[in-house]
Amino acid sequence: MNKILILALTAESRSSSASAIELMPPPLRLLRDSHNRSKNKLFSKRFIVRISLLLLALFCFCPKEGFSQVSFNCGPGFFKDSDGQCKKCGQRCATCVGSGENCVSCRAGNFIPVSGLPGPCQTCTVMYPISAGSCIRCNTVTCLDVSCNAGFKKNGIKCEKISCPSGQYLNGNSCKTCPSGCTACSGPTNCTACKSGMYLKNGACYSCPANCTACTSSSNCTTCKAGSSLKNGKCEPKTVSSCPSYMTLSSDQKCCIPK
Repeated sequence: MNKILILALTAESRSSSASAIELMPPPLRLLRDSHNRSKNKLFSKRFIVRISLLLLALFCFCPKEGFSQVSFNCGPGFFKDSDGQCKKCGQRCATCVGSGENCVSCRAGNFIPVSGLPGPCQTCTVMYPISAGSCIRCNTVTCLDVSCNAGFKKNGIKCEKISCPSGQYLNGNSCKTCPSGCTACSGPTNCTACKSGMYLKNGACYSCPANCTACTSSSNCTTCKAGSSLKNGKCEPKTVSSCPSYMTLSSDQKCCIPK
């Protein structure tokens, strides 16, 4: 602090002209004026506070010429160029040095091809294409993690199609139960196959007519239960036209009974 005061007072004693005073840096001129006003109270609290503020001003004051700028580091995602200015790293870089594409580390889903050396970051998706998905983390040797498309599940670093058991359908990445009566379906309202004794119509399963074990519609049986016979698409109870001599036809004509 004494050296600063001496510098200010010496500059004033060398020349009383206004031009000499103007050559002094602004903080020194303020210090000189403060000293002149405080000759009789150098050790007063007020003067000490004033000196502290002036020293702070000297620390912050940076003239255009004659002073070096304070050294600083740029924040994450930025680098310092040749002019000392902070510039943003490339889109794929997490940190870089010297230039925006001279990456030291990469953002997620990217990697530096030459391990241990700064360079441009490459995308894992392009370097390691994955069928039915994409590589989201990798190194210079292989893909380390994948993200699979809908309908596929991750198996190591591969994506495999999800297969649902009979009577279920795939909904996103999980299996759901088909509607009632369906043995197969493509969604919650679209059956593609039905249980025995039912027929398919407009994506839904309906029961066949009585005595049918299989049918194509509500009026067209294709096979019948035991004791019935198929006639014109209908299952009708079987009738007996004649009986052995020692038997007689029942009243409903469905069977032969002893005489």
